[in-house]
Amino acid sequence: MVNSVLSKIKTQLITIRMTEITERENMLQDNQFGFPKKRAMEDAILIFNTVLTEAKLRKIDLYLSFVNPKLMIMYPNWPCSISF
Repeated sequence: MVNSVLSKIKTQLITIRMTEITERENMLQDNQFGFPKKRAMEDAILIFNTVLTEAKLRKIDLYLSFVNPKLMIMYPNWPCSISF
């Protein structure tokens, strides 16, 4: 139990330190969601929905790409493109 608590504390300290460094050094792009403060996945979903809705209203072709390296390795024969 002590090891578990110490591990959680260590993980939290590393997370805080990494967050400080990445913010100070401006290492993350504007389109990075989930990790930075005030950039939750909900924001990404809202932006995605807005772009998709605008493209439909204006009848503009929209091409999207989702890349998940783990899935690419696990399922190499999975289709590479999806149309909306």
